Amino acid sequence: MSLSSLISVIDTGHPRLSAVIIVDSVCGPILVVSAYLPTDYGDSDSVEEYVATCACISALYNDCDAVQLLIVAGDFNCQGGSRFF
Repeated sequence: MSLSSLISVIDTGHPRLSAVIIVDSVCGPILVVSAYLPTDYGDSDSVEEYVATCACISALYNDCDAVQLLIVAGDFNCQGGSRFF
């Protein structure tokens, strides 16, 4: 069995996100998102881009009705005590 038959690529429409759905898993379809979140430069643009990226992840999950599990991994560009933590 080829793994490619179990994976569907999702068009995220967002330059900081890549996503696939893994079907036929034991727990149901899984949405896997690779994220590169923006760095917090202490300005409002950083916050807007951060919120927009998080909102896109949420929308991807909501739009994939059959998904039972969401895995988000990647570079979150945050550290303890920062406003993006």
